Amino acid sequence: MPRQERIIRPWERRKVTEGKTAYVSRDRSFYASNAWRTASERYRRENPFCVECLKADMLTDCSPGTGNGVTDHKVPISSGADPWDESNWQVLCHKHHNSKRFKERKDRQHGDD
Repeated sequence: MPRQERIIRPWERRKVTEGKTAYVSRDRSFYASNAWRTASERYRRENPFCVECLKADMLTDCSPGTGNGVTDHKVPISSGADPWDESNWQVLCHKHHNSKRFKERKDRQHGDD
């Protein structure tokens, strides 16, 4: 069976060790932790609707189990925000979360010019 080429995701960074290149997600260990998953699910149970959808008078259910919601950091952790500060959290549906992340990355790229 031919070997499949590694797909590099935009949120991954290179890690070179002993001449080998590995790709590691910057925040993977945090977002994969049981502590974060538990806190995120609790927060989505308490705040089950996407804040951006609510602004548009839509009700998009983002509670745990729907597979639609994300507990998002308003100010990204990569910008130095405390990951456990709940005042920096908001619930977003995948559509609005992806849109927000795209804009953040675009702004970061243009800021480096």
